[in-house]
Amino acid sequence: MAGRTKLGAVLVSLFATLLLAGPVSAAPAVTVTPLPNAHAHNDYEHQRPLFDALDRGFTSVEADIYPTFGKLYIGHYPWDVRPDRTLQSLYLEPLRQRVAANGGRVFPGWDGEFQLLVDVKDNERDGYRWLDQALRDPRYADLFTRYVNGAVWRGPVTVVISGRQARDLVAGQNDRYAFLDGNPADLGTGVPSTLMPLVSADWNTLFRWRGVGPMPEEERARLHQYVATAHAEGKRVRFWGTPDGPADDATARDDRRSCTLPGHATGTSEVSAPVPVTGPNCDWGMPGSTRDTTADAAGEARLAVWRELRAADVDLLGSDDLDGLAAFLTSDRSTALARSR
Repeated sequence: MAGRTKLGAVLVSLFATLLLAGPVSAAPAVTVTPLPNAHAHNDYEHQRPLFDALDRGFTSVEADIYPTFGKLYIGHYPWDVRPDRTLQSLYLEPLRQRVAANGGRVFPGWDGEFQLLVDVKDNERDGYRWLDQALRDPRYADLFTRYVNGAVWRGPVTVVISGRQARDLVAGQNDRYAFLDGNPADLGTGVPSTLMPLVSADWNTLFRWRGVGPMPEEERARLHQYVATAHAEGKRVRFWGTPDGPADDATARDDRRSCTLPGHATGTSEVSAPVPVTGPNCDWGMPGSTRDTTADAAGEARLAVWRELRAADVDLLGSDDLDGLAAFLTSDRSTALARSR
């Protein structure tokens, strides 16, 4: 009985202390600055799909889908698919809730475009029909950018279809909630930006330079012209396959062992034999060259490519390293380099 009395006294004392202390203050809300050029490649592979990118201000995320039996399952490969991971559960519904909580915006007070890039991996025709049906759900009214009879009505979220595309189905609709991701071959063909607001390309099919040594002037000029052409058509530009960390930097150095010299030896732009490291455009840091690549092993190659992309006004820079890209885009070079290690 005495033990119960003592316990009661302790509880009363503790309760009184909590009352005197008053309510516990909530931690101040963290203000996130949207990064209009930040794209989260394979976003669903992060610990918290969508939210990890949003917390760092990313304004574009990529979700790969496998359409199966009316469901839009998330995954890079078929064996990645899980019943609880769908486009609706990981992206559409969280975005709906976030926009509702933020007064109609993905980021409070920000009127920019948030892009959901849906990369269709298989079954594109049924996949688009199911995607179109999902986007038309009344719950998502006013959430997505919409095309109606030649006019585009901006919503907080713009859905762009990449990968395998049922282009005829999308282009044949006078009322739709999705748009197409194009490629370099689409430029100059008259495809309007109201259908194709984005063009994406594999960096390695257009350029040999991977961030080690200076970018060849011919490639830099070609990059700027490519971006200018796309922008003149009202299309944004994105590249994939750019260096994204130390392993890629090592590959970049290996690639340069067969570097290209305009007009070298054979009089063509392609050479099959290794080129001496002292030649023009091949000063890339192997023994005997004048440039040391020690820093490249820590992620310098991707920073060099990112700097060229920004200088060329490329719209979206993609990375798996959310912190590294965010740091770069906010001009914190030291953090960007450290994150790549």
